Amino acid sequence: MEVFPKCDCSLTPTLSCSHLPPPLPPRLFLKSHSGTAGRQSSMVIHGADFSTRDVDNDNCMCKCALMLTGGWWFDACGPSNLNGMYYNHGQHVGKLNGIKWHYFKGPSYSLRATTMMIRPLDF
Repeated sequence: MEVFPKCDCSLTPTLSCSHLPPPLPPRLFLKSHSGTAGRQSSMVIHGADFSTRDVDNDNCMCKCALMLTGGWWFDACGPSNLNGMYYNHGQHVGKLNGIKWHYFKGPSYSLRATTMMIRPLDF
């Protein structure tokens, strides 16, 4: 007869991979624009990558998402930021990190709320 030692079942297997590429950021492709909120040029350039505070994908050394307090498809901090800070009327003067759509009320006007609807390109 042979006696086997007890199994140490508290061990946890660990898998580490060093060859996986980082995930790609969401990329924006514009097919058309409709509405009454001003020119489409308030939107970013076609094919821009999404930037967040910790992942900078814009075309500016200033880290737009960090400076403007919200993730967005920035191009050198651009004319729009629908994920910015909300400022009460009168408190937005001189602040560029508000919820903005440049060609609607100007670059420092902070909107109260926005809705952005996205659908597949082949919709």
